[in-house]
Amino acid sequence: MAEAERRGWRITALSGPGPGAPTAAGLELRNRFPASVRLVNWQWSSLDISHRVTPSLDGGFAHVQAIIDGALDAMPGESPHLIHATGPTFAEFIAAMVLARHWRIPYSLDYRDEWSESPFAFVHHGNSDRFWENRVLSRASLVTFTTEAQRDHQLKAFPILDRNITAVVGNGWDEEAAKGARHHEREGTSGRATVSYMGNLGLHCDLPEFLATLRGALDGRTDLKGRITIDFVGIKSDVEHRLLSSFGVPQVLRDLPQVPLTTAQAMMRS
Repeated sequence: MAEAERRGWRITALSGPGPGAPTAAGLELRNRFPASVRLVNWQWSSLDISHRVTPSLDGGFAHVQAIIDGALDAMPGESPHLIHATGPTFAEFIAAMVLARHWRIPYSLDYRDEWSESPFAFVHHGNSDRFWENRVLSRASLVTFTTEAQRDHQLKAFPILDRNITAVVGNGWDEEAAKGARHHEREGTSGRATVSYMGNLGLHCDLPEFLATLRGALDGRTDLKGRITIDFVGIKSDVEHRLLSSFGVPQVLRDLPQVPLTTAQAMMRS
């Protein structure tokens, strides 16, 4: 957002309803929005629909209209130059295609995860995801992915997608957050090598397999118990909390809550 402001772009950012109790991490990111950015929230659809007669897809098919209505209400009599949609969820991609056609402008798609090709439960596959994914890809002007492997997989899975309109924008360094990061002192890890996992910990991470491997390493090399610390920093489900707490070697594994991005950057730099 800051880079867009430096380039003189006017931005209207449209998103779903905010959480009732935002986290410190979320508030830090929210406060980084330049004052010139207009923030608009669309509201969840209240339509009572039957999935037997209505398409179902990740993000909710009924919410596509809510997103479209929110965008049109936010820009009465205006026409933007570009729509940039990011997912998951992926109802936003369909809304972007419809709005782009309405305004006769291009749209770009930002894949932070796979859509119908996702093997994970946090992307909810309905009966029409594949159809709509093909359609939005066929009309997009730019499609970005976070890894080269993700782009290659998508090109193979969707022959309609033209490599010339794809790009990779990798997850990684955040310059603005790094500027605000201070040195972070880790408590209780003196003399130990520290390895940190930072991010959401869920089924896609296969924590049980990792813990079983770690247990075997510690049984074979008991001296490692005093030489390493592994921090799991971020959001976790109750299942992951229980797995970490039941590991039985608290000086090796630490379950730490989600932290703001500047704190995470400081922890990585330390």
